[in-house]
Amino acid sequence: MTSRPQVAPDVLVTDILADGQVTHAEMERALLATVECVRDAGYDVELNYFRPGIGWSFGLMGDDPSTVEAADAEKERCYSRFVAGVSDQYFAQHGLSESERASWERTLLECLREEGNDVDGREVSEVLSDPSITGIARCRDAADATAGG
Repeated sequence: MTSRPQVAPDVLVTDILADGQVTHAEMERALLATVECVRDAGYDVELNYFRPGIGWSFGLMGDDPSTVEAADAEKERCYSRFVAGVSDQYFAQHGLSESERASWERTLLECLREEGNDVDGREVSEVLSDPSITGIARCRDAADATAGG
């Protein structure tokens, strides 16, 4: 079994963590640095959404599965460099409580079922990354509203 290589903290991460707080704007800076890092490696990526206190999603573009796979590996490397070091602290300060997260997930999955999607027995992260699922944006908005987002 191989372990993920240790990545030295980036200057951006050090700057973000310097005052012991991770603001929404700082978290977004780390996410956008990840996008820039992946693009600098020659891949097409975007930050699909950033919901403060709730989560985020990246979108990798490409027609060739091997290119998308390589882009995903690069995204993981860049994520480790810029986001992994600040995300735990960010969610500790701004994230949903367990009950709020459970309510958010229930609302999201119920809405997606109403859209005609088969989501039973699936993890939310799997559902959100499935391109065949319809109505994700509307249902995410509905779930956000229940979480006060």
